[in-house]
This record gives sequence, structure tokens and C-alpha cells, in this order.
Amino acid sequence: MFRSLLASLLTLRGLIILIGLVALALVIWIVGPLVSLGDFAPLQSETNRITLIVGLFVVLAATTFVRHWLAWRANRRMIAS
Repeated sequence: MFRSLLASLLTLRGLIILIGLVALALVIWIVGPLVSLGDFAPLQSETNRITLIVGLFVVLAATTFVRHWLAWRANRRMIAS
């Protein structure tokens, strides 16, 4: 199952998603300090930007894992029936 998770990142769809996420992370890192709402600048500190970027990658990993787990479970049910 872990091998199929890694293989899914090597497909064209997976690579496009990964490249898009890296591009979004760069935008957050570079433009983040410039974003402010009045006097409140939520992405001013490096810690907040790192937390947001890591959170995006965690969401990608969790989504990929859940998709593969659901497919694995459906496959097992089909084999059992």
C-alpha cells in the first residue's frame, strides 16, 4: 500500500499537484509578509508561514492516504464477494 502511495505521486496528476503545492508554498513564503489586514499581519513571522506550508503538505498526504485506503478497502470487498 505504501508503494502505491509513492507511485501515485509519480503520475502526471501527482506531479502537477506536487509542483502546484511547491509553487503555492513559495508564494506563501515570499508574499506572506506583505499580506496584512489593517494592522494584523498573520504571515509576518516565519513560524506562521512554515506552519501553513507544512499544513498544506500534511493535507495533501492525508488526502492521498485516504483515497488509497478507500480504494484498497473497496478492492478487498470486491474480492471477498
